[in-house]
Amino acid sequence: MVASEISRREQLPRCRMRFVVSALMVLFLVNGSQKSLAGTITAWGYNYYGQVTNAPTGSDFTTLAAYGEGGIALRSNGSIAVWGDDSFGQVTNAPTSGVYKAIAGGNAHLLALRDDGSIVGWGSTQFGALTGTPSGTGFKAIAAGDYTNYALAADGSIVAWGFDAYNAVTNTPTGTGFKQIAANAYGGIALQADGSIATWGEDTYATISNTPTGTGFISIGAGRRTDFAIRADGSIAAWGWNLNNEVSGAPTGTGFKQVTGSDGNGFALNSAGEISVWGTYYGGAVGDRPLTSGFTMVVGSTFTGYALSGSNDTNVVPEPSSSLICLVLSSAFWRLPCRRFAKQVFRIA
Repeated sequence: MVASEISRREQLPRCRMRFVVSALMVLFLVNGSQKSLAGTITAWGYNYYGQVTNAPTGSDFTTLAAYGEGGIALRSNGSIAVWGDDSFGQVTNAPTSGVYKAIAGGNAHLLALRDDGSIVGWGSTQFGALTGTPSGTGFKAIAAGDYTNYALAADGSIVAWGFDAYNAVTNTPTGTGFKQIAANAYGGIALQADGSIATWGEDTYATISNTPTGTGFISIGAGRRTDFAIRADGSIAAWGWNLNNEVSGAPTGTGFKQVTGSDGNGFALNSAGEISVWGTYYGGAVGDRPLTSGFTMVVGSTFTGYALSGSNDTNVVPEPSSSLICLVLSSAFWRLPCRRFAKQVFRIA
C-alpha cells in the first residue's frame, strides 16, 4: 500500500496480512429504457469469508459490486444483498428497506444510491471514509475507492469526500458534463462528454501520467493501481501498475464491452458475454473463471470474481429516459497466514 504506510503495520495483526484493493464504479448509459436483464450470480476464486460459497441464489439480480472480502448485489425490486466479511457491519448493517438503483464498495465501507438520488453509507469509518457524505438528492452515480468516494451529480459534476491522501479529494476535476466515474485506491478516473479521460490522485504507478490522450473512449474501469478504458472499436487500453501483468496482459482485439480490475487482476467481458481474466493466478481468479458465454457483467475483488448471467427481462427501479445502469468493482482486502508468504506472492516490502 502506498499511503500505505498509512498503516501497513496496522494491517498486519497477528501475522495476517490484510491487503487493500481499490474500489471501482463504472457507469453505462442506456437511453430510453426502464428495463434490465436480471439474472443469477456466479462466483469463483478466493473464499476466506465465504465470498464465493455464500453468494446469493436467485435469478432477479441486476448489478454487482465487490467490497473487501465480500460482495454486493442489487435485485430487480431495488433491494440490496450483501455477503462475506462482516467485521465492520458490512453485512449486518446493510439497508433492509428502501429502493436503490446503484451500489459501490470501498475497503470496508459500502455506498448505495436511493431511487431519489440520495446516498447512504455503512461499514467502516476508517480514515474518514464516510465523513462528509453529501446530503440531498439527484445524484446519478457513485464510486468508492479505498477510503475516498465520488458521486456524479445531475449536471455531470463530480462531488468527492473521504480520505484526501494524494489529493484524491481536493484535486477532483471541476466542471460539468462528465459521463462516467470510477475510483482506484487513492484517486479517480472520469469520462468526459467527448470521450476523453480525466484522472487525479495518486500517480506512484503512472495512473495519471500514462493516461491515454485523445477522445472517443466509451467506457472506463479501474483496479487498485491500474486503470482501463474501452475504445469505440471495443479494444482495451490499460495503464498504471504492471507488477502482475495487469497492463501488459490485457487482452488484445476488439469487441469488448466492459473492463475492470482488482489488486492483481483485470477482468473484461466481450460482446458474446465471455469473460477474460488476467494477472496473478493466486486464489483462482484466473484459473477458475467461467469458460461459458452469455454473461452480462463481471466484477472482481482480490483473487475473487463475480459475474451476472441470465436474460430475464425485468422491470427495475424507474429511471428517466436516459437512465444509468451502474456497474461496480469495489475494494477488497485479503488475509494470508503470514507476511513472508505475502511478500513472495506480491513482492511487497
